[in-house]
Amino acid sequence: MQESNGVVTAVTDPQRRAIHNQSMPTLTEERTVGEIAADLPASVRIFEKYDIDYCCGGKISLAAACAGRGIAPERVIAELDAARAPAPGEAPDWQTASLTDLIDHILTKHHAWLKTELPRLSRLQQKVTAAHGAAHADALVPLGETFEALRQEL
Repeated sequence: MQESNGVVTAVTDPQRRAIHNQSMPTLTEERTVGEIAADLPASVRIFEKYDIDYCCGGKISLAAACAGRGIAPERVIAELDAARAPAPGEAPDWQTASLTDLIDHILTKHHAWLKTELPRLSRLQQKVTAAHGAAHADALVPLGETFEALRQEL
C-alpha cells in the first residue's frame, strides 16, 4: 500500500520494483560485494554463479572480486542490472482467476520454488554456522534448528 495526500492505493509488483530500484544506489565496480548483496538480494544468485564470496569476503570491491575470478566486472554488472529490472508484464488478477489456475500457479511457482530453495538455504545456513558458529552459537544454533523445523514442515 502506498499513501499520497491521504489516499491509500495498492502497489503492484512492478511498481514496488520500480520504487525499490529508484532508491538503490548505482552499481559500480567500486562498491563492495557485501553492499551490493545487502541492497539487492537477487545479486547473491549471480555471486554464487561466479563463486564470489559475498559474506566473509564481502568487504572487497566488485572489481577486486571479479579480478580474483577472472571475470569482466562489466559482465557481472550487466547481470546485476538485469536482476533488478522490473519484471515484464502484469501479474494475473488472482481475485478473478479460476481456482484451477490459482492452484496450478501455486504448485508450479511456489511449491517448485520451495523444492529448490529450501535445500539451497539449508546449505547456506550450514555454511554460515560452520564459519561463524563458534562466535555466535547462541544465535546460530537456534536459528538452524528453527529453520530445519520449518523446512521439514514445508
